[in-house]
Amino acid sequence: MFLNKTTVITSDLEYGYPVFCTTIIAFSAFNNIVSLISIPASVGTDPCTWRNLIVSGIHGLIAGIWGCLCLLLYPELIEDPYTANNPFIFHMVVFCSGYFVYDFIDHFINGKSLEQWEVTLHHIACIGIFWHNWHTRTFIGYSCIALLTEGNSFFLHSRKLLRICKIGYESILYRVCVVLNFVTFILFRVLPIMIVFHGCYVTYYRHPNLFVVSMTTLCTVIVAVVNSVLLWRLCKTDIIIPYYRRVKTRDIKQQLENNNSKKID
Repeated sequence: MFLNKTTVITSDLEYGYPVFCTTIIAFSAFNNIVSLISIPASVGTDPCTWRNLIVSGIHGLIAGIWGCLCLLLYPELIEDPYTANNPFIFHMVVFCSGYFVYDFIDHFINGKSLEQWEVTLHHIACIGIFWHNWHTRTFIGYSCIALLTEGNSFFLHSRKLLRICKIGYESILYRVCVVLNFVTFILFRVLPIMIVFHGCYVTYYRHPNLFVVSMTTLCTVIVAVVNSVLLWRLCKTDIIIPYYRRVKTRDIKQQLENNNSKKID
């Protein structure tokens, strides 16, 4: 299954649908296992969010490591994403597609589809384009690069879990998570999207299928918009609000010190 070059072995790629269905079943089973684990009291009456964060975080960790291995083992994935394809890269795209279907169903069952509209929109776009790509065995390299974004999801979900557990910004653990979050956001979200945009527009002449190029462009725009909203929320929660809290606390301390000085005088 592992190849030194991105040579496609058709017989290995025929396992796409079994891997796709197995992934959906496996994450559903893992969700049920997580539901048996005791949850913190701070979760309150919304245990489905706790389960979803853990399952999504595990997927992000697996996809992030898998994507990095694809880049390390097959550097031609960056040199020429259009032709890069082998079972290892192919099945990563299939695996992530299966997860997106599972997570979309999970959000729908738990009534989170509208509440977390950006996640729902992201999943619809990803399911459509990634399924088409691995079903037709086209744009596999670009799909793999785009899926590097899931590597950042692990830190996003870890951050949310820390907040649920009442581990605030002042803790070292949370601050480390915030730094890694922003670093991986640039490396795993911004750069891959730029590479895909580059492939769609700068080397458009290599992609004769106008429908695929249009769908890839549309999905890339949707993901870019979702990432922009997500980046703003992160900056607001982890940079802007903590900064103003520190300024306010400093001003209050200064005012108390001034009042005490006046009393002494």
